[in-house]
Amino acid sequence: MPQEKNTAANVEQIRDLIFGSKIQEFEARFERIEKAVAENEKRMAQKTEETFRQFSEKAERSLRALEEKFDHFDAATVAERTKFKELIDAAEVSLREQLSSHKEAHEIQLKLLREDMADDAKKTGEDLAEMRQEILNRLEKHIEDLSRRNVSRDTMAQMLLDAAMQLQGTTVNALADLHNDGKEKDSEK
Repeated sequence: MPQEKNTAANVEQIRDLIFGSKIQEFEARFERIEKAVAENEKRMAQKTEETFRQFSEKAERSLRALEEKFDHFDAATVAERTKFKELIDAAEVSLREQLSSHKEAHEIQLKLLREDMADDAKKTGEDLAEMRQEILNRLEKHIEDLSRRNVSRDTMAQMLLDAAMQLQGTTVNALADLHNDGKEKDSEK
């Protein structure tokens, strides 16, 4: 075995002599490459960590801003709903007041109209009573005149008819025309 060790050591020495400088050169290169890869890995990890941190911060800021906007929007919505409810309530109160005011005004106008109608009815009743009394007075006067004159019944009937027609606003001729028109229609049938 010692000989095998020697042989292995000799092979090593021979290899060092032939490839020694190249191996050392490769080893130095590998070390530099390993060091560069380690540094790149470290930088990539740092960069990834920094990018992740920035992304997380940005996402959190955006989320907070979104939550604030939502809270503000919710508060604004509640405020708007409250404002609209207040406007609707105020409009309702105003409309009720206007309706009440109009109702009172119409009731007053209706009361005045009823009073006017009652006054007109009373005045009309008084006017009718006066006309009746006047008619009765005229009839009495005519009857007295007739009794003083001893007028015939036909003349008295004619005078009463004339008085009635004057009150109605018609004449004997208009009445005769109306009577004749009625007879003509009856004869046509």
